[in-house]
Amino acid sequence: MQLSAGEQNSILQSCIANINQQSNLMKHDLNENKLLPALKHCSNFLNELRTNSLSPKQYYEIYMLVFDSLETLSTYLLNSHTARQKSKNREAKGNDTIKNGKPENDGEGTSAFLADLYEIVQYSGNIVPRLYMMIVIGTTYMSIEGSPKKDLMKDMIEMCHGVQHPIRGLFLRYYLSQRTKNLLPFQNQIDFEETVEFLIKNFIEMNKLWVRLQHQGHSSERELRYRERKELKILVGSNLVRLSQIIDDYNGDANYSAIEYYKEKIFPIITEQIIQCRDHLAQSYLIDVLIQVFPDDFHFATLDKLLNEVFVNLHPLLKKSELVQTLIDRFIAYHKFSSDMNKLSIEETGSNVIEINVDQLFQSFWQFYNKLVATADPQLPPEEHSMLLQSFINLLLTFEPDDFSNLDIIYKFAEENLAAQENNSELEQEMWSQLLLVPVSHFKSIKTLLSLENFYHFYTKLDNKALQKQIAIAIVDRILEIASDNDNELLHSVDEIDGVFKYLMVLIKESPSKLDTAKHLG
Repeated sequence: MQLSAGEQNSILQSCIANINQQSNLMKHDLNENKLLPALKHCSNFLNELRTNSLSPKQYYEIYMLVFDSLETLSTYLLNSHTARQKSKNREAKGNDTIKNGKPENDGEGTSAFLADLYEIVQYSGNIVPRLYMMIVIGTTYMSIEGSPKKDLMKDMIEMCHGVQHPIRGLFLRYYLSQRTKNLLPFQNQIDFEETVEFLIKNFIEMNKLWVRLQHQGHSSERELRYRERKELKILVGSNLVRLSQIIDDYNGDANYSAIEYYKEKIFPIITEQIIQCRDHLAQSYLIDVLIQVFPDDFHFATLDKLLNEVFVNLHPLLKKSELVQTLIDRFIAYHKFSSDMNKLSIEETGSNVIEINVDQLFQSFWQFYNKLVATADPQLPPEEHSMLLQSFINLLLTFEPDDFSNLDIIYKFAEENLAAQENNSELEQEMWSQLLLVPVSHFKSIKTLLSLENFYHFYTKLDNKALQKQIAIAIVDRILEIASDNDNELLHSVDEIDGVFKYLMVLIKESPSKLDTAKHLG
């Protein structure tokens, strides 16, 4: 049964009070070098994380208190290790056991202290305190030179399977991710691959827990679960952020290619998990994170697979137009950045700029769109068609502002398949009109209209005269803007004049019904 807000707040305050009390007792014992009693108090305040009576926001509040207290424990353990090592070195010097400037068995005895401690805390009675203590001690151990990092990583991530409650499990794995963030090994190919495997495993398990949260509790609480999951999404996405950072930091040998490694080893596993979870919220958020955190050249290299094998197979009710727009916005930003760099003639950028074949880029999106239209169940709603085509138009206007052959392909499709549909509602016609309005402001010359044969055919298919007038006025405004900026913008033939005026006739001809200027001309 769902607790009231007052009851949850009462439990929260009780948790906070106990954490603060036990944390202070732990710090007091640490100051007196009483480690085992300190660990007992640590286990006591970690017990508060076993609760299932708090909302994610409230759980995060006590998690942060626990996190800070565990940092105190970690600092103490690291300082103890350093002190033991110095003491060991002094003893070694006194016994004349120095070879090559270093004491024999340097660090072995002191690291054994942390190794033993890592084993001791595994006898803690409750699994949540046990795993948090294992992680804080294990990651402190990992920070010491010569520690068995990969063995510790494997052990900790496997032990985390013991907590399957969605919220408790998510925060536990998030803690593991935070603590290992700057300790993951990637000095060579083997270390790098095991680190990538570690991050991907943690991502997959966290995503499973996150999706499972939707099905907790009574069906009447479904909307509440959805809101709670939205609050927790950043925990899952943090794994992909760290994965992208590791790939960026790793240089590899002469044969290593970050793009190829991502394409072959990372992209298929991540996207397979996203598809298989069959969850609307998870797919929407994780695809957005994937697009945002990995470099542009990675997306160019995997574009066809991303569109035709991933986007097409996502939840049928997921708005593909939003994902496509995010991806295209990323490409547009990259193109503008590259253009600015080329204008500045910065020598270093030459090797980093990706050569893009615009026709191939457009064809990738166009093939995806046609596949989506053919396979979508239920059929794509009009707003999805409109938003997708607007994104394609923006892409083309940015990448090839002077070549309109691909643009005309879009208008030919729109004329034959969208505007031609019978009984188009006024709202649908308004969406189709947006496809005509989008490019007008980009035209450098109004003569461009003359080269877009299907643009005009699509324009004439609009039954709503008010929308036609809106487009005609936008064309007039653009003519005036171009004329003020370019004295050479002249129409030299009757055909050119007719080509422009055929759009304007709707403003010139007398309306068959009473004309409401305020309504029709805005």
